[in-house]
Amino acid sequence: MSFQQGTVLGVVQQVMSELGFASPTTVVGNTDATVRQFAALLRASVFELSQAFPWEQRQKELTITTLASTEGYALPSDYSYFVDQTQWDRTNQWPLLGPRSAQQWAFLKGGFASSGPRYRWRLRNNEFIIHPTPGATGGGETLAMEYISNAWYLTAGGDPDTPTDFIADFTADGDIPYLDKWLLQRYLKLKFWETKGFDSTAFMDDFMTVFNSLTGKNKGAPVLSIAPRPVEILLGPWNIPDGNWNT
Repeated sequence: MSFQQGTVLGVVQQVMSELGFASPTTVVGNTDATVRQFAALLRASVFELSQAFPWEQRQKELTITTLASTEGYALPSDYSYFVDQTQWDRTNQWPLLGPRSAQQWAFLKGGFASSGPRYRWRLRNNEFIIHPTPGATGGGETLAMEYISNAWYLTAGGDPDTPTDFIADFTADGDIPYLDKWLLQRYLKLKFWETKGFDSTAFMDDFMTVFNSLTGKNKGAPVLSIAPRPVEILLGPWNIPDGNWNT
């Protein structure tokens, strides 16, 4: 689903105008107390909304090539959180097992018969850790997974296809929060109203209407079954297309 973009200045202008304030000509560097409050609430709004749902706009892929005698691999500098169940060993064509808890990891490292052919994983010290550790002559497997970036602003005049043009915080009025502008405006309006201690019931309803609509359309949705079956990763009649096959 495409989304409607708005600049930092445009989002704040829209919300302040809706609430009866004078529309500012600038946000960054503005000394007006109300505008500064809206700028602070905008930062909080973008962060909270980015954590509330794995929006496809900033969903990225991480690939790791395992190295001999190496257990841990650095996470991307813009890592925020993983999309669950996307961790795969593409070399051996099977899913990774995890994430493992600290207690499970202690068993894997020190327990009896804890190794197997598939990698187990966890996050620790800002690294992606795997077990078992590839041997001195091992490594070379490609591990792939999807994650959500923490860089939610496209710089003014930036190219969406250039990763370095995305930043974690806005620095200019023309920077673009990479969320639907109408969703962001509804949430910013709600947060301002709550901050002032006013009854925000109507604003919450307004926000939730837009939020539920956009989350339902952001990536599309599968056909749901009332009798789902476990996913089978091995060959069988459930994942081989109809046809004639030579054996």
